[in-house]
Amino acid sequence: AWRDAFVKAYAPPYMHYVVAGERAAKWDREIPANARDIHTRDGLRAWRDKHREAVHDFVPSEYRAFAYGSINQEYEDGWERVAREEAMAKEDKKGAAQLELAAEPWESDASG
Repeated sequence: AWRDAFVKAYAPPYMHYVVAGERAAKWDREIPANARDIHTRDGLRAWRDKHREAVHDFVPSEYRAFAYGSINQEYEDGWERVAREEAMAKEDKKGAAQLELAAEPWESDASG
């Protein structure tokens, strides 16, 4: 009984931290903590949004700009890295297709 009275009297101003903490725990299971562990653009967007919301929930407004700047820099670096990874994957796929085409005449000669 005293616990309920205490929570009702003193906890309401801090309930947003409880809600934010529960949301962050869910994100921790779904989204990697580090941008370098993400290999898609959609994943990077989700990572950035998660971190921006966490900053908004837990960092005093006077200091948020610094945190947002750091998040944005890591996001941009990740975006460039993912673009390079996609380009390399595209080149690898293109190279594999060319090798496959080049190998076909040899395969038909060997069977004939």
